[in-house]
Amino acid sequence: MRHITPIFQGADQVVIVDADLQQYKPKKQESVWDIAFRENIIAHMLASKWSTRAWTLEEGALARNCQVQLEGDLVSLDQVTHAEVNWFSVQISKIWKKWITDIDQIKESTLFHISLNPMLADILNEPRKRAARPGSSGDIARDRRLFQETRSSQFVTAWNELLERSATRQGDRVLIMANILDFNVEQLSALPREHRLPLLIESCHQIPISLMFNTECDSTGIAHSSRAWLPTDIRGDRMVSSTLIDMRDSKETGRCKLPSGLGNLICIKVNVLIPHGVRKFCILDAERRLEFVVEILHGESVSAEDEQYYGAGSSTFLIIDPATGTSSLNGYTGRGARLSIQPNQGEPVLLGFDRPLKAWSTEQWSYKTGHQPDFPTYEGLGSRITSNIFELDMRKCLHSFERII
Repeated sequence: MRHITPIFQGADQVVIVDADLQQYKPKKQESVWDIAFRENIIAHMLASKWSTRAWTLEEGALARNCQVQLEGDLVSLDQVTHAEVNWFSVQISKIWKKWITDIDQIKESTLFHISLNPMLADILNEPRKRAARPGSSGDIARDRRLFQETRSSQFVTAWNELLERSATRQGDRVLIMANILDFNVEQLSALPREHRLPLLIESCHQIPISLMFNTECDSTGIAHSSRAWLPTDIRGDRMVSSTLIDMRDSKETGRCKLPSGLGNLICIKVNVLIPHGVRKFCILDAERRLEFVVEILHGESVSAEDEQYYGAGSSTFLIIDPATGTSSLNGYTGRGARLSIQPNQGEPVLLGFDRPLKAWSTEQWSYKTGHQPDFPTYEGLGSRITSNIFELDMRKCLHSFERII
């Protein structure tokens, strides 16, 4: 398995051979220019065993030119997923194919319509491959910037895919993600397993803040409390590509930067420090007429160090990400995190991570439980804090390693 990366990266073409896919026989009149043909292939790919194994994710993401073996034919997945093909194929089909009318009716946008094309394109790492092609935009500096920017979105895709895929060994998923993101896996694999994923994360320029809201991540006892949100394995919740954390200075300064305005996050500052032992409470932002029921997670693994670190803060700061939840009554508003505002001279506001959380609107909570919430209520401020500059405390761990490249 250690030879898999150079083999698939160096190959001119990689052919995907899967028993289920080999049994799929396209109709004679279908070709790569037809919308229905492409979406049928993508649907078969996503439903095949090829999409259930962790190592095949790496194969597809690294190969420059992936082809799939159907019954009696090879089809290039680059042509199937390329966005530019879609517009042209629609025009050709509408002119020359009478039966395209039926497909157009099926393809009409509805609340339930999901395009399959970007799903497979992301799995195959197509946006990153295209950004890596020499002279893809005619501007070398722009090409490099685009290539770097695709890493954060590919981080999300790889994480979400690996959550659902089977791996031979426990540590395989982290190494696969490192390969997909173009990191030095040999350097990473030389480290103790529990330090690999945190180091990979800190070696990224940007990561989605939803990683901090993982309700199954608990690094208590492995890292300092401020770093307990860094997972040691790929498990837990799916991530979303929303607000990004800037990790570039974290190893040198012990801090990482949050975006100005905090993106589309719901942020509430409570002027008091909510007691560490309070696991469920109501938060009221009267200024914006928002009220939430908040549940703090990972309550079983509280250490004296955690309480001491949180207690050093002057007040509580709550972050809720609506992109991780729903406005439907039959759900929750979003996942987030409870942080404390740590001592710091002037700007920026220094935040210290405490625990992930889930938040419900009072209507959602009543729908879920059948009664009104009856928890301690704290008042907070939201709209006036977004002009501040925020940084996240990332104190150096006991075993500090250099970034991987």
